[in-house]
Amino acid sequence: MNMPNVPNCIAEELKGDFVSLSKQQCGSNVVERILMRASREKVREIVNEIVEDPSVLALYQDQFGNYVIQKALQVTFKWPDIFDAVAKVVEENYSTLDTHMYGKRIVSCWAKMQNERRSNRLMASLDAQSNF
Repeated sequence: MNMPNVPNCIAEELKGDFVSLSKQQCGSNVVERILMRASREKVREIVNEIVEDPSVLALYQDQFGNYVIQKALQVTFKWPDIFDAVAKVVEENYSTLDTHMYGKRIVSCWAKMQNERRSNRLMASLDAQSNF
């Protein structure tokens, strides 16, 4: 049975708790699944809650939180405005994250996404040029 509104309803109930849930082993799995199944607007709300939290860097360096951030990068890749909010924290804290055991994982995921974005732009540019 497909119930598309369920992830959005769960996200609404968990509003305000996404950062603390992301730091728990089971809670991080819940947040990841919601990110994968919620609507674009709910994903935006979750991402905003996470990136606006004063302890956002600690979440990016957390043993469970890093998985949530990697999933957020993957899920939001198709929505550049939301992706950029997650990526901005990586860009602003690159040197700190790159030297941290869990932060490195996010940096690696972010770098792959940035490379894919560049490749997509290049391919689009080449396609546009070949149409002339």
